[in-house]
Amino acid sequence: MDYPMLQPQIEYKREGYSFENKEEPCRIAAYAFPRADKIMLLPDGCDELIMAWGASRNFCARPDKTVRTELEALPDCLGLCGIRVEPGCAIDITDSEIENIQAALTSAQSPCEARDIILRGVLPCVKKRRVSAVWEEMAETVCKTRGRSTVASLAERFGYTVRHVNNLFRDCAGCSPKTFCRFVRFQNALLEMMKNPDGENSEFIERLSYADQAHFQREFKEFAGMTPREFVKRYLFQIY
Repeated sequence: MDYPMLQPQIEYKREGYSFENKEEPCRIAAYAFPRADKIMLLPDGCDELIMAWGASRNFCARPDKTVRTELEALPDCLGLCGIRVEPGCAIDITDSEIENIQAALTSAQSPCEARDIILRGVLPCVKKRRVSAVWEEMAETVCKTRGRSTVASLAERFGYTVRHVNNLFRDCAGCSPKTFCRFVRFQNALLEMMKNPDGENSEFIERLSYADQAHFQREFKEFAGMTPREFVKRYLFQIY
């Protein structure tokens, strides 16, 4: 699935970031970075597990990736590391497996070492949800159209009722098809903004089928908690 899986504050921490491009079980992003200020995680529908490394106490977060989440800075650790898996997959991990990874992370000395530890520990726990081949085709269609698809158009194209399409997405992606399309459109907006932080809103609106500037501003603020321009100034200009 060609899904961006972007979290701008994490993507550009400079160290310890990598993608595992796997067909099975799914596409995975593993990362680690030195201690940072508060981190904002944007809604993307991905399952994510975040831990502290080089820490004097254990920390583990499983943020709800259907809403915006903020993680406060941890003063007693060297940094954070995590795993993100694309929609349609989940991290099926036990408390004892988390404890084993945390024990190994206490001795990590660098972001790359921490990333490798959490990747080795979590990768065997990544599983596909109850994913059907039909849903995978639908999700790929949504990604190719960059979120322009509608529930009705998916139902018509694949020969199912709207109700069945809704049930497929809830079972396989953990959200409704409408929400999934919004995630894809928002992720592609982030991708465009990261490529061109000086771009005008009108450029993103034209490429991503937002109805108008008000629609783009409203949806972006709902997901990011601020306007597109505020987001660029606060995060992307700091990155570059």
